[in-house]
Amino acid sequence: MNEQKTFSIQPSPNIIATLSHSGYKIDTSIADLLDNSIAHNAHNIDIRFNFQSNNIDDWTVEIIDDGDGMDSQTLSNAFIMGERSLKDERERGDHGRYSVGMKTASIAQADYLLVISKMKNIEFTAKAMDMNYLNNRKEWEGYNFDGVAEYSNIIKNNGTSVIWKKLKFIDNTL
Repeated sequence: MNEQKTFSIQPSPNIIATLSHSGYKIDTSIADLLDNSIAHNAHNIDIRFNFQSNNIDDWTVEIIDDGDGMDSQTLSNAFIMGERSLKDERERGDHGRYSVGMKTASIAQADYLLVISKMKNIEFTAKAMDMNYLNNRKEWEGYNFDGVAEYSNIIKNNGTSVIWKKLKFIDNTL
């Protein structure tokens, strides 16, 4: 019997940008992230538009909650497109059916997605996805900022902060 030869069919990082154009406007992108917060027991959710800098490239949008938070491995998995199977058993109220929402909702609005999260009594975790990096490298890699002091005080007790940088909906041609 001949052994089957295989070849890689890993999708291009371009699939994220393609999926992000499937109807996401800023309100639906934010709503998708709010659903995630609510599904993870957040009682307080702040949406912050940080437009103080004179440099448009420094402007950010942040959705921060006081939900359950994530540990490092869970956050890493949250960055994987389609990480969970449609056949996986789900808890009632779980909105993560397709495992693409956070990424596609965010990348529809920004080229850089940073997520900082903390569970009670566990160290914070911070990860990022940079579309410029993905497009240049053509590899599925994100940045791991676990232990980086700059992000250590973003979440006090528990919760998650989703930060959009390199905003797309800002007209920087003015």
